[in-house]
Amino acid sequence: MEWNTEKIEVRSIIALKDYITRNNRLQPFINENDKTPSWDGEVFVYNSNSRNKKDLYGKVPVQVKGVCNEDLSKKEIKYSFDSSDLQNYKDEGIIIFVVYMKNYDENKIYYSALLPFDLHRITKGLKENQKTKSITLKEFPKQNQEEILKIFDNFIENKKVSGGIVDNRILSLQDMRSLGIKTDRFYFKCCRDFQKMIKDSCEYDIYIYAKPQGYDVKIPVDKLGIIKQIVQNVSSNVTINNKVFYNNYEVITKLDEYIIVIGNSFKLNISTDKIHYDICGTLTQRIQGIKFFIELLNYKKVQINGIELPNIIPNSCSGNIKDLEKELNRLEIIRSVLIDKLGVSEDLEMDNLSEEDNCKIVCLIKSFVNNESVYMDIETENIYNTKNPIDAGMIMGNLNIGNLSVKLLFVVEGNNKYKLMNFFGSNIRKVDLIDSDNQVHTVSLYTQLKKEDFLVTSNINYKNIIDSYIKMPKSETQNNLYNNLVLEILRAYDEQKEKNIKLLKLAIEITELLLKEFKKSEALFLKLNKFQIIKRERKFNLNEIEELYKLKFSTKDNVNLMVINILLDNFQEANDYFNKLLSKEEKEQFNKYPIANLWDKNCNNTI
Repeated sequence: MEWNTEKIEVRSIIALKDYITRNNRLQPFINENDKTPSWDGEVFVYNSNSRNKKDLYGKVPVQVKGVCNEDLSKKEIKYSFDSSDLQNYKDEGIIIFVVYMKNYDENKIYYSALLPFDLHRITKGLKENQKTKSITLKEFPKQNQEEILKIFDNFIENKKVSGGIVDNRILSLQDMRSLGIKTDRFYFKCCRDFQKMIKDSCEYDIYIYAKPQGYDVKIPVDKLGIIKQIVQNVSSNVTINNKVFYNNYEVITKLDEYIIVIGNSFKLNISTDKIHYDICGTLTQRIQGIKFFIELLNYKKVQINGIELPNIIPNSCSGNIKDLEKELNRLEIIRSVLIDKLGVSEDLEMDNLSEEDNCKIVCLIKSFVNNESVYMDIETENIYNTKNPIDAGMIMGNLNIGNLSVKLLFVVEGNNKYKLMNFFGSNIRKVDLIDSDNQVHTVSLYTQLKKEDFLVTSNINYKNIIDSYIKMPKSETQNNLYNNLVLEILRAYDEQKEKNIKLLKLAIEITELLLKEFKKSEALFLKLNKFQIIKRERKFNLNEIEELYKLKFSTKDNVNLMVINILLDNFQEANDYFNKLLSKEEKEQFNKYPIANLWDKNCNNTI
């Protein structure tokens, strides 16, 4: 069979009209061999089957393209349209059709309904001198007259709502904000029948409209496209045998499915009467999921939102209980080690744990549960953030497991053999430091913490850090090291994207303790540290501002004056001190202090 362009075009239009004319509410006016530029015709849509003039609902411009193609298996295709045609369609919109012709009797029709909103977006993205644009088209439901009518109805209805396309512009939400247009509310078209709404949203595009304040018009601002599923979070108890396991659950509604999701591990497909269980999620989520499933296997029924669902577990699943109880016991031991023994505050994410991670977990259990030594080659295994020797028989470092970084003490017991201890396990952890004069100073071990520790460590015990200072013998060395610790804490806080306010509380508590050990005349640097902590937390009150000015007028030290000016946002004055009065070495040192993070060097304001 030979095809030419004219024959393909004619046969394509005949095929499309064949299916449209089967619907009494649709009347196509599409001419074969039509020479009209860009458009091939229109389809009139009526409110009733009588098709009287008074019942005319609207008309839809159409363009039809025919293609000789034997592959009729695709649900979706792409086709290139002339950019000039797309520009011409912008005012009225268009439904474009591409008909794949295999032979005279076999064909497949694809379509794309393009409202003015869509066309403005498409043409806005065209490059200069771009001749064509590829458009995605989906399968036309030619055997379903209700869906065919819905395509044309939706086009007209959305077009009538789209009264906000003026001056050849589509206004996005950002455009509306830039123009100072305030919005009363947002709209989208949906059916009152929930199940029908689900069906429609899974098959047709959804447009979002905004109503500007003071105007009776709806402006199209976005397009959601076809929704694959709707997820609803329901706040209601999930109970078995009067035990509450969850206080919420999810309902996933798809075109042909209704699924209840409980926790991270359990799915009940109401449509197919099937269950799916998979142990996943964090350590806490897995423990709760297994407890729930064991109870479900024992009682065979669950109550959701006050409704009892009986016999949802087949008897064949009962044999899994022993395996589940064994896994539950293992997970609870891990949780006990991490929380009770090590004080880890974060939940362990377990879905992507490596074999090495699991080996480290085994080492923790051996050491903290069985009181056994473990073998680790800490020089060759890249598993520590730091490996700082405290003395000849002990090393401090971080053991990384998944998303956790646990700070430990490694007590050397032999060649690559260690006893593991919680770094924060006691508030009297101490270390002996030897100064340049060979003098030994016994100080808190926590003075050795650095910025990186506060950024990554999962088991920091803030109380022990404070208690250690209180219980250790007071000394100038200890005080200086704790003041340096405050600076390390502030450096860590400044680097955090998600700020941990506990760090500021720790820093201010240490500073308050240090202030009690110094005479007022010697405590200026501590007062300034306290002020820079407060500034990170909130704005100064009037009393604090007054005190800063008193300190400013009572000191002549250039560095202290710089700090005070930065705290008061007198950045121009701070710049003058920095550039004119500080030596090169002082400048380098000053930039290392966390106060420099509060200094806007490009700002020239002076209060």
